[in-house]
Amino acid sequence: MNDALKDKLKKDKKLIIIAIGIFILLIIFIAAFLKLGNSSNPRIIITNLDDYVGKMPVTTKNEIFEATYRAAEVNYQNTKNSTTSETASQNQSAPQILTDDQKREITSATGVVRENSFLESVTNGIHSGSFIVDIEKLELSFKITYDWSELNRTSTPINATSSTSVSANCLPLNDLIYPYFKCQNPFSETTSAYDLVDNILPFYEYTANSSLVSAQKSQEYYASSDRYIELDIESCSNTSEIEEGIKLFKTYLEKYQLNPSDYILEIRDKCNGKTLKYLKQNL
Repeated sequence: MNDALKDKLKKDKKLIIIAIGIFILLIIFIAAFLKLGNSSNPRIIITNLDDYVGKMPVTTKNEIFEATYRAAEVNYQNTKNSTTSETASQNQSAPQILTDDQKREITSATGVVRENSFLESVTNGIHSGSFIVDIEKLELSFKITYDWSELNRTSTPINATSSTSVSANCLPLNDLIYPYFKCQNPFSETTSAYDLVDNILPFYEYTANSSLVSAQKSQEYYASSDRYIELDIESCSNTSEIEEGIKLFKTYLEKYQLNPSDYILEIRDKCNGKTLKYLKQNL
């Protein structure tokens, strides 16, 4: 065998080895991509998410899709059932058992990022963002929050007590575009009566004599973790105005299927913006 032929065979052998190496690397890359890009967990795809999130890792996107599904799953029955406030209060933390058809209905739905709701900041390579997702088919909306790191392109916990980088939470009443439902946060172990009422606060109404009645989100007592609602009534110590203000607030709670007896009120009797006295009352 002449030298030219030997050189040619050596070159061909090297090319074959290189080609095999490239093929193996390609297979490994594809397998890794498929592992990251596909999740076996139920999801609701947000069709326009890529228009907002840029370089977000596929794993974080999947976590967002899975969190959206979880929020929809937990609240699915709340949009279907019409219950009395008493029944709803008793069952607000009970797990919901869905049929296979109901689960398929949820996974067949898609969501969209609501226009003008997307916010994101980047600090030291950590992307922290939030947006509202609307699921038209199910008439559900949730606020999505997330964190992910550019350094290793993986998700990072939202806070020291969180094991996930993503959460989906209930919206306040003024952000709802679909009919009201008794929303439960899927990433909380329990949903209390005060969590539910916070979704429909603040509250502003006037009595027949034009006394302003208002309430902000619930608060906690300093000496304990017990919660209460502070109800301001511009009554100027007029007893009938105070009674009417309390009645207006009770009616408001019942309108949204909440049980007034679940709440403690700290009533501030006010006159021309000044607090005259405090009254504590169970509704």
